[in-house]
Amino acid sequence: MRAADAQRYAAIESTDRPMSDIEELRRNAEAGSIVDQTVMGISYLWGYDVEQDYGEAFKWLTLASSQGVPRAIVNLGAMYERGLGTAINIDAACALYEQGARAGEFFGKVYLARSFANGIRGAVDEASALKWYRRAAEMRNEVMDCVELQEAEAYVASHSPAA
Repeated sequence: MRAADAQRYAAIESTDRPMSDIEELRRNAEAGSIVDQTVMGISYLWGYDVEQDYGEAFKWLTLASSQGVPRAIVNLGAMYERGLGTAINIDAACALYEQGARAGEFFGKVYLARSFANGIRGAVDEASALKWYRRAAEMRNEVMDCVELQEAEAYVASHSPAA
């Protein structure tokens, strides 16, 4: 990762909010910045600073994911799970969540845990859900308080043996 990309990625991680100059982002993304490709994809996916466009989101997130960006990988998984800009593909979604989770991406851990807890691939797997929710909850000092962190902590508390 280029130094400039690493610096912008750190800013994205700390704010969870894309930068507002979409044309600059687009120029940088087209020039190969994996951070800006990720931000473009997330911006189009959730409608941050641009009109929501699943086709553009899928394009940018696929490009960044192919280069190993965990945040892009997890958001691409969400697109596959929900059928946003692509056909629903639960197996692909879960594989992407696992890839992101193994790379340390908080939301990858939560979404993977949720997939096990809800049995979206078939049977519920509480042991795997607990494992991934626990790994997400262990990141409490690295992520902002959010409903996903609360979800992970609640699952761990309700599924762990009493001390």
